[in-house]
Amino acid sequence: MQRLRRNILFFNLIVLIFASSCNYHYYSVIDQEGNKHRIKEYNSLELQDKVYEKLIVKRYYKAETYIIDSTCISKTDSSMDCDSIKVLVLPDSRKYSNIFITGIIPCRLLSNMYGEKLKFKTIDAITRKEIIDTSSKSLFVRNVHHLTFVKTKPTSRILSFKITPYTYYIELTNENAGSKTSILDFIKDSRLTWFYQSNVVEI
Repeated sequence: MQRLRRNILFFNLIVLIFASSCNYHYYSVIDQEGNKHRIKEYNSLELQDKVYEKLIVKRYYKAETYIIDSTCISKTDSSMDCDSIKVLVLPDSRKYSNIFITGIIPCRLLSNMYGEKLKFKTIDAITRKEIIDTSSKSLFVRNVHHLTFVKTKPTSRILSFKITPYTYYIELTNENAGSKTSILDFIKDSRLTWFYQSNVVEI
């Protein structure tokens, strides 16, 4: 009987270990170039997001050089005018406003997100003719977060943010920063060294 109990305990332990190690399964996707990729899909949504973001950085990171854009005109501590658009940082991301309202991300990158000067085709309600609407549009920045789980040099930080329908990934570099520099102090004297628009569209 004692031996049977030991065997049952051993079996349960093996099942537990196996179950904890199988918290994902694989699926295949084909990218825009026709390449096939095998991807892990995790049971935990939070873990899945981290794995996906690590993959984005690993696959698409390319060091680039940008200069701060002085044509961005800050209107408040959370909004600015940029070419023909207004950029508004929503409350959940206000502490990161400096990235957007001080020109760290050049206006051309923001205004090119949806086409030059955001021209929209609409139908006139009275004449029923098609017109081009070039009035000022607004981009709403949300869900800005520092990807602390992506390993970088002490002088760089990777962040992501959302402007519907896309997610964007950026690297900021601050040569005077160290590993203990807070993210907000880091941003103050940083420059943009990578900018990537994910091809995943939110619905």
